[in-house]
Amino acid sequence: AECYRNWLYHDYWDTFADCDPLYAAWHDMTLPLEWKRHLCADVYAMDTVDAARMEQTYWGAGRVHPSTDAITGLPDLLFAYDLLHDATDAQGNSLWTPETRALVERDLFLEYVMGAEPYAGGAGAATNANNKAPRVYNAFAAIGKCLGLPEYADVALRGYEIVRDESFLYDGFSKESPAYTNMYLSQLIAVPETLHGFQWPEGFPGRSGTVNYFETDQRLALMLEAVVDQLHPAGRYLPLSDTNVATQPSAGILEIGTKRYPGKYAGVLHALRGNARPTDYGLIHLSEEALQNDNPLDLPEIYFPAWMNAILRQESDDKDTVVSLAFSLSGGHRHSDNLALFYGNEDSTLLGDHGYVGDMPVNKWIKSTQSHNLVVVDDKDQEFGERVPSFHWMVTSPEISAVEASSTAYPQCSEYRRTVVLLKGPEGKNILVDIFRVAGGEKHAYRIFSEVAASDSQDGEIEFAGLDMPAEPPLPQVGSSLASEDIFGLRDVRKANAPPDSWQATWRDAGHAYRLWMLSTTHRVEASNGPGQQTRDDAGRRVRYVDAVREGVSMESTFVAVHEPMDEAGTPRVLDATRLDAPALAGPDAVALRVETAWGIYTILNEFETLHAVEDVTFQGDLGVVYRGDTEAWASALGASELMVADQGFKDAPAHWAGEVGEVSGRMVESSSPRPKGWSEDSLEGTVYVRLRVGDLWTGFPVTSSNDAEIAVARFPVPAGATEFQLRAWRRVPLNTP
Repeated sequence: AECYRNWLYHDYWDTFADCDPLYAAWHDMTLPLEWKRHLCADVYAMDTVDAARMEQTYWGAGRVHPSTDAITGLPDLLFAYDLLHDATDAQGNSLWTPETRALVERDLFLEYVMGAEPYAGGAGAATNANNKAPRVYNAFAAIGKCLGLPEYADVALRGYEIVRDESFLYDGFSKESPAYTNMYLSQLIAVPETLHGFQWPEGFPGRSGTVNYFETDQRLALMLEAVVDQLHPAGRYLPLSDTNVATQPSAGILEIGTKRYPGKYAGVLHALRGNARPTDYGLIHLSEEALQNDNPLDLPEIYFPAWMNAILRQESDDKDTVVSLAFSLSGGHRHSDNLALFYGNEDSTLLGDHGYVGDMPVNKWIKSTQSHNLVVVDDKDQEFGERVPSFHWMVTSPEISAVEASSTAYPQCSEYRRTVVLLKGPEGKNILVDIFRVAGGEKHAYRIFSEVAASDSQDGEIEFAGLDMPAEPPLPQVGSSLASEDIFGLRDVRKANAPPDSWQATWRDAGHAYRLWMLSTTHRVEASNGPGQQTRDDAGRRVRYVDAVREGVSMESTFVAVHEPMDEAGTPRVLDATRLDAPALAGPDAVALRVETAWGIYTILNEFETLHAVEDVTFQGDLGVVYRGDTEAWASALGASELMVADQGFKDAPAHWAGEVGEVSGRMVESSSPRPKGWSEDSLEGTVYVRLRVGDLWTGFPVTSSNDAEIAVARFPVPAGATEFQLRAWRRVPLNTP
């Protein structure tokens, strides 16, 4: 407190204001240039008033630190002051004098927050909604509560509301990445928590009663739910967009969630943090029972309709599996990665995403389309700002879960669409079927990389079966080099021309193995390596890439692949995978394949526009899966009018229900057209998603039930702007075992 008033105001670029720091914070743009000093004389000699301004836009400026003045520390100081406010000596005399109280309350606390007010929009204003603003509103809440200043409490809550409404989406996710959503929320959640129970003075403008946003604000509940439901089985965030591979939810978020939403958060804190020391908040507000609750982490299969990210899962006693298909709109700290695929379990990442390494040169590669698991068109990055993703359909069940989406990320393409089907076997074993359709452009590269066999693994290698690939040279040792060729793009490219329609590539190291089964006609296969840095400590790390390439004028491609995790001993799960001939009259995009696994045989049929037979299966619909094992057999279908296996199955069934949306009320959608007769509500073993047009976007919501005129959805409120809907029937029928 004695020092703070005299610390000079400065910004990230070492420009100092040679005047009263509080005056500098409020008159930044009007200070004479002579009052602004850069520590480098040559820089100062070339300065202008605009160039020398203190950054009060995004980065902030301050005295303690140039990023919003390190104001995240102020609530801790206020907490300490609150604990010591009534401190006395052994004789019961206060340890505080009027002078020391004034020094702390006025010269430190009030001057600290007054210096932050321009960043929030000015005195009494709350107009800034970027991801640094919540730390300012948190400080306003703390000083309002500690010093009993309702004006600051009011600004803090208005700040919370503007960030919630402008920077968060209606499904609880932010407009940025998982890690930056965490950054927002770690400070934002403290505002309603700090002011919980705050009593508004009688007659205070626009406020009355007692603050309790945890009861009155449903958006807040969704934001806290989203933190948990998006997690990797290992308890960290999925490394999507700008999210480091090791980022976990902040302890403060987990503790507040445990306190305010005990049903949702039971066991989450212990599952993610174990016996780690609680924060001061946790020590004071959480019981020993809450801290030690060891309920297992229960993570759902889910699609976030505003974030536009689908997450498929399979639980097991050993290693839970997670699949992510990302197709979000553009936004801060997001990547050019529509339809990128992530596939992994608790200790192994088969299909990865490099995540985020901070503001480092290698981020150019990490953000690029070309570093992701998807189809790269014409060797170019996707459009970012103008892309329009589209949800098509999704279903989840104990036996299969599947999702389909598309995007306009490549303007030269009339189609860019991916379908993924997670086939779930016994004991947590699974495989992933992947169908990627592209039309337009002159080169399609179906690109795959794996974290298995990375350069920092033991005995890492890649091998091919079914084609003759030249030998791999040693992976380059680039260390911390920032040369362009070392931190962007693929190198050491090997080629196998005119490959067969079926071949395999296996990534293998001492502990893991992953096999790609390619079941499509391609012109050549390329193997290479590219930057794989994930943290600040693994500069120079490399991962192995494989491209299945098709080239031609106005290319049309349908890539069909199977992704196979192999057990630790290298035991295969897939014994054989075969592309079956789909009748041409079934439709231009019809796909059929048979996958023989260690636990049974699957037949997968996709996009049969008209009724046709493949082997002993007759099908018409969007997705059909037939499973035949030693002790069980079944057939499941989405959006299908018929699925017959010999004389078993169903036929002449309604496949789709579509129409205009009438009224929307919370989680209930009214249909302008009646539900088709014979509609299946066979949801005992699965959840199907309704496709809704909200504004210019098609997205999806999980259906809980329907009647002749209404569709009820779970979890997410349907926006009032919904205009059209499409719902596919989901059916499962048991079959006689062979």
